[in-house]
Amino acid sequence: MKVQFRSLEWVDWNKSKQLDWWIIDVKLDIDGKHYNLNIVFEEYFDIDGAGIGSGFLISRSPDMNTLSYGLWGEKSRFKNIKKKKEVWMIEDKKGIDVWMEIENYIYEWNGYGFKDEGRHISDEDIKGLVIEID
Repeated sequence: MKVQFRSLEWVDWNKSKQLDWWIIDVKLDIDGKHYNLNIVFEEYFDIDGAGIGSGFLISRSPDMNTLSYGLWGEKSRFKNIKKKKEVWMIEDKKGIDVWMEIENYIYEWNGYGFKDEGRHISDEDIKGLVIEID
């Protein structure tokens, strides 16, 4: 499976004592098929600031139909999202698994992923990047 990034736009990001989040709009091609996605990432912390987990919300852009919901409802900023009953697939793989492989590749490629303290990936960094997924 060949993934190529066409664009990436930062929509929002912030950090509070118990929640760190970022939101991007990403356009990519997977085996020549266009995908316009809105990706929400949330990382959750306990009252002492220790990480306790994270999750993704992936929606199709621009209609914002939910493709994959993995946020922690009780801790998330997005509490009233309609969860899709069927599993989002890209060819014969679960869409969230494909996204996690992309996420892991980006982390290995630049050492911090899409966003870390004080730095984030830009459209210029990622545009045209090609990833091969088994």
